[in-house]
This record gives sequence, C-alpha cells and structure tokens, in this order.
Amino acid sequence: MKFIDNISLFLYKFLFHPKHKKWRYGILILMLTLISINTILDFRLINAGMTLFHLILYALFTLSTYLIAVYIVVIILVPKFLLTQKEGTFMAYLFLSIFLLITIQFISEYSLFKFYGVEKNFNSSLINPFVKDLIQFISFFLLTLIAFSGVLLTIFLKQWTVTNLYSTQIEKKYAQTKVNQLKEQLNPDFLFKTLARIRTIEQENPNKATSMVLTLSHLLRYQLYDCNRKLVFLSSEIQFLTNYLNLEKLYNDRLKYEISTGQTSYPVRVPPLIFMPFVQQIINDSFHLNHSAERTIYIGFSLKNNTLTFQCQVNSPIFQKDDSYHTSIERLKLLYNDTYRLEFIEPKNNTHTGIKLQINV
Repeated sequence: MKFIDNISLFLYKFLFHPKHKKWRYGILILMLTLISINTILDFRLINAGMTLFHLILYALFTLSTYLIAVYIVVIILVPKFLLTQKEGTFMAYLFLSIFLLITIQFISEYSLFKFYGVEKNFNSSLINPFVKDLIQFISFFLLTLIAFSGVLLTIFLKQWTVTNLYSTQIEKKYAQTKVNQLKEQLNPDFLFKTLARIRTIEQENPNKATSMVLTLSHLLRYQLYDCNRKLVFLSSEIQFLTNYLNLEKLYNDRLKYEISTGQTSYPVRVPPLIFMPFVQQIINDSFHLNHSAERTIYIGFSLKNNTLTFQCQVNSPIFQKDDSYHTSIERLKLLYNDTYRLEFIEPKNNTHTGIKLQINV
C-alpha cells in the first residue's frame, strides 16, 4: 500500500510540479520523434533507395507539424477557449487543427512516395485506393484525437487540482477574513471621540445631539447585521459612508466631503465595507502632517458595462502609500481574484491624490 502511495505521489509531482516541466516536454518531444520516424519507415521507400538524409529531413518535417499542432492546441486554444468555458469553440478549432495536421502529413507523404516512384497503396481488387486512403485518414484523425485527449486530460487534472487547492485556501482564510472585516470597521478611537463630541453638543443643542446618536446607531446596526451578508446594496454602502463622514465632521470641522453616485441608479450589489477602509485611511493620511489645514474628500461612483468604479480623492498632496492598505488588498484578492483593478493616484503639482478601484458587479 505504501509503495502504491509513493508511486501516486511521484506521478502527481511529475505531472504537475513546475520543476519537472522540462522532463515532461522532453518525453513528449521524444514520443513525437519516434512517431515521426515510424511513419516513414516503409520498406518500399527503403528498397527504392531512400537516403538517410531524406529520412532525417522528412522525420524533422513530420515532427515539426506535430509540435506546431501541440503548441496551437495546448498554448493557444486551451487557455483562450477551454479554460474560459467556451467548449464548443474549442472543439471546433481542435478538430480543424487535427484535420489540417493530418492533411499536411498525407500530402507530404504522397509527395515523398511520388518522388521515389513508389505506389503508396498496394494493388488490391478488394478495396478502392480512394476508399483505403479515406479509411486511413479517418483512422489517423481518430488516433491523433485520442492522443490530444490524453494531453488535455492531464491539463484538466492539473486545473482541477489547482482549483481545489485554491478553494481550500479560500476556506482557510475565510475566518481570518472575517477578523479583517472587523478591523476595517469603525475603530474604538472614532467611537470614543464621537460619543464625547455628542455629549458636548448635547448641552448646547439637544436636537442635534439626538440626531447624531441616531446616525451613530445606524452605523453600528449596519455593521452588526447588514455586514453579515455576502453582498449588500451599493446604496446602503453609500449611506453608510455618508453617515460616517457626517460623524467625522463632528470633531473635525476642517473636513468637508462630496459624494457623487453617477449612473448607479439600478440595484448594484457589492461586498459590505469594501470601500470604508480606503476612505478612513485617506482621511487619516490627509491630516497626518498638517492638522490645521482644510481638507475636502471627493468620493465618486460610476457604472459602465458591469464595472463599478470607486474613486476617493483628497485635495492634498499628502498621501502615504504604505502597508495600511495590505488587509484591504488581500480581501480584494480573495473576493475578486485578479479581476479587480486598484490604482494609487500620486500627487502631482499639489493636485488631488487618492485611489481608484474597479470591480465587476
């Protein structure tokens, strides 16, 4: 049993591990070389005086046709169509590639027999030469298709293994991601400052204080309940950001903000608190070196071709691109893999700085 497990482990590493790639390609080329030589080792051509030079030349030509076909199918067609779930288009191109491969080899073989003055088909009254060629063509086509199917099966197994490993990693990181979500929510320092400010305002303007308490309760309720869902409406996220910025202005009257929703009227759904950490960090960075300056936060949302664009900028050249965004970027990678786009807008001539995020919805 242990011997079988060792063999299975060896085969798995040999077929899928990157360090064995050269060996895999080497064995494939060796097999194709033997097949190429076998196709021209015909005793009639040898008896007709076929030279070693022509033998090697034709073997190299046949080998090159196989290698080109493998390259087209494995390197071009598989990533472009098969792995993108366009199976019908892939099969059509696969059949066409094999058809062209067999046709080129049949034409070259016929030319070689004709060059040496040898009849390609044995004289037979039972089978018509055209029918025999057709049967041989179909046989070679099916054999080549089976050979390519073996290569494709290996690719499928590798893709399936990678997908399962990625899913396992996602599950392992899910619990940690939930913790990261908590880190991206309102920090205790913000809550303490807000409550202290509300207490001060309560003595001067009880109605305003009551309104602020209600706004704070909306924020906390959103975090405790709505954020447990995988997706929330974009309008809810925008309302959350608005409430948060209103409370920020309570103890920082130098902060102003503008929010533009653009063409996002229909119900777009996004992961909860996906934008919040960027807004928080940009506000912190903008006041980091100059606490007395006035800052205006510009937040914009736009939708085009199922791509949601979020921008958060500040009228300040002070913008620190550091590890503060590491947790947010890791979360984006888990949620969107490589389909999201994040840009850091660097300061130029004291203009706006910030971030631009694009995600699929």
